[in-house]
Amino acid sequence: MFIDAGKLRFGQEGEVIVDMITQDDCSVARAVEAITALTSAAASAAANSSPDDPFDDPLYYHADNVALTIHGLSRRLRHDQQSKLIDFCVQLQQQTVSDPARTGILKDSYRLSFWTHMPEISIKIADYYTIGTDVGDVEDDGHQLENFTAWLARLSEMEFLAFRKGITWSLPALTCIFQKKYQATGEDVRVMCMWFIYAPMKVWSDAQMRRAQKIGLARKKESFDPEHWPKWKQFLQDCQGSSSEELVDKYTQELIGLALKSIEKLEGQHLNINKG
Repeated sequence: MFIDAGKLRFGQEGEVIVDMITQDDCSVARAVEAITALTSAAASAAANSSPDDPFDDPLYYHADNVALTIHGLSRRLRHDQQSKLIDFCVQLQQQTVSDPARTGILKDSYRLSFWTHMPEISIKIADYYTIGTDVGDVEDDGHQLENFTAWLARLSEMEFLAFRKGITWSLPALTCIFQKKYQATGEDVRVMCMWFIYAPMKVWSDAQMRRAQKIGLARKKESFDPEHWPKWKQFLQDCQGSSSEELVDKYTQELIGLALKSIEKLEGQHLNINKG
């Protein structure tokens, strides 16, 4: 697979993860093993140092390099070519590392166990929406947001770590159509499609449960509603076959078709359950 890695090679960690993606003979298991070996090495280096700043720590930089690389790749990898990256996140999260300085499991700078909680991943996601993290940016080809959303959606469907509770980061994609005088853009529609293609059950359950989402700097709460589901479906149906310059391209129309197929499949499953 060819990918413009740009500045994504954040230390040895970045080299390992980028090689896993770009080289067919580099497996996820091999990459996870290499990263955990680097974790142990960073832990040993940290045990032999006494930094005044808790973030001036080999373990912090090690975790940060991993998070930056994963985050950067999530924006560059096409939405349907992310399986290896998703598998890597899942397998890495299942690893634990022994603490070389004391008995027990190694903890990170947040006093959470490596790699059980992976807090740096969530922090980089938050940064993406606020201050803009340096993840080796290249000129946006117009698809970085939808690629990133597909990655988030897949993890949300799996209830991976912080995505277990809700799909907080999806709100702009799933609520923009309820704005007054909203005019659909190609990016909005493609990003919305990613949720229905890769996380239909998560969107469905959050709507049915009226799960509240925190939004904005004021941390106001807004909840999805069961009535939103048919509105999302109708919106995508209206976009299908649209002659709008924003939506007429083949790629956008293919995504709309996949999203509607996913919606109808889920509705069919629930209809059968209710009949039973």
